[in-house]
Amino acid sequence: MRRYLKTFAHVSLWHLTDVTDHVTPSLGNKSVAVIRKAHIRVARAMDAKLIHDSVSYWAHSMGP
Repeated sequence: MRRYLKTFAHVSLWHLTDVTDHVTPSLGNKSVAVIRKAHIRVARAMDAKLIHDSVSYWAHSMGP
């Protein structure tokens, strides 16, 4: 439930403030930056796991 409330809070900020103003960043602009960084971290973690899994698969499939 907390996740949905946080999502609602972020989306509300995006609609109620100017998220494009980088000179004087609004709460909405800061919120977008927080979410963007979180998505980048998740994407990197998923890429690292994908690479690790691919290497493990190929090493295993080649046999002794």
